[in-house]
Amino acid sequence: MFAALAEVWRVGSRFLLSPLIIAKVGFDGYGTWALIFSVCGYADVLNTSFGFAYSKFTAEYDRKKDYDHLSQIISSGIVLIGGLGLVGWGIVFALRMSILRGLAVPDNLLNEAGIALPLVATTMVLRISYGCFFQVLAGLQRLDLQYKLNVFASIVEFVISIGLLIRGEGLMALAIGHVTGQVLAMILARVMCWRICPAIRFSLSRVTKAGLKHLLSLGGRFQLLAVMAMAITDGIKILISAMCGGPDVVGQYDLAEKLLTLAKSFSSSLIAPLMPAFAHLHAG
Repeated sequence: MFAALAEVWRVGSRFLLSPLIIAKVGFDGYGTWALIFSVCGYADVLNTSFGFAYSKFTAEYDRKKDYDHLSQIISSGIVLIGGLGLVGWGIVFALRMSILRGLAVPDNLLNEAGIALPLVATTMVLRISYGCFFQVLAGLQRLDLQYKLNVFASIVEFVISIGLLIRGEGLMALAIGHVTGQVLAMILARVMCWRICPAIRFSLSRVTKAGLKHLLSLGGRFQLLAVMAMAITDGIKILISAMCGGPDVVGQYDLAEKLLTLAKSFSSSLIAPLMPAFAHLHAG
């Protein structure tokens, strides 16, 4: 129920916000914002694939009350995935202007996009590393809290973005709103995990080879599927921009894609609780 309500809000807020974005920054600006997420979205591949692993291992070790090994897996994952994310962030930051020019971003949007891109990339790095506590909540059978936090982040982003767009801040309004909502939600996710299960700890001293092995053995199985899915969804937007007229066309495509994927979004929200629930039962 909470997953479905979260999807209703997520989809509804996007459709409310999109006309305002287009009115303030045009289809070029809207398409540029979509392209920024497409570029940064490749980092989210790690969050998708290893997120399943966090959820599954949390459900299993919580059932066994083996929080020491679970803390090793979580700590090892944050360090490993966070390190990979920082390398990717450095590449994106160094090549940001070349990337944006290659995507045919208009000259009048280059400066704003050049700031917004590393900001969104920073959020992605945090999400794939420290943001693992969202998946830990799912493994603790508290998907309701996970989805409440997603709604909270979306509301913060919605309110801040609208306020700054009305003030004429352009793409920076969207970047600031997104970063603020995501960071606050990640902090709250960590606090909630600590309150529900104080025995789960994150520290550099708990990073172990065994923790890395467990995480990679399962997360790696999902990795290829996640890469393929991301290459199809976000790769198409990048190709459209490079070959078919730039961000203006991407903006139109993105709106149509949101309409066409509504049914998929709701079905995915109903499937989400199954993996941690089955893992918890299997461990018992």
